[in-house]
Amino acid sequence: MSRHPVSTGAAMHLAGYRALGLDFTYIPFAVTDVEGATRGMRALGIRGLGVSMPYKQAVIPLLDEIDPVAARIGAVNTIVNDEGRLRGYNTDWIGAVRALEEVTQLGGARVLLLGAGGAARAVAFGLAERGAAITIANRDLEKARQLAAAVGGRRCPSTARRPRPSTASS
Repeated sequence: MSRHPVSTGAAMHLAGYRALGLDFTYIPFAVTDVEGATRGMRALGIRGLGVSMPYKQAVIPLLDEIDPVAARIGAVNTIVNDEGRLRGYNTDWIGAVRALEEVTQLGGARVLLLGAGGAARAVAFGLAERGAAITIANRDLEKARQLAAAVGGRRCPSTARRPRPSTASS
């Protein structure tokens, strides 16, 4: 469910299904009516939908259930239809967290996260879920502060550049 679906997502999903031997297909839908698309998913028995911006928050009130991590993140990117009951998940954080877990233990790790936008928000909640101590650095210090507060982390102190003293002599 996207306003402007791209073929890359379909190619990636189809390759994954083939590699796993799953008899699934992936069809990108250009959607302008989120409520209608959600009703259609339920009515047609569509098993799952991927959700992209700008619908990751708009779809939440239309679902029957929200995964606890998705609820804390405040965004859903995957909807699963279990016999007409729609449950929302956020899987954006999972890939990043799993990749990090391949090389380090996240519980108790100190992590500097650059950014406080949508993807960073999902990753920050995933890191917090795994017990990492998170410091958020972002150009917009207020967004960094808000995200840090939401995940129990801290905002990186301002790193605004100060003018250098003049070295030229008169």
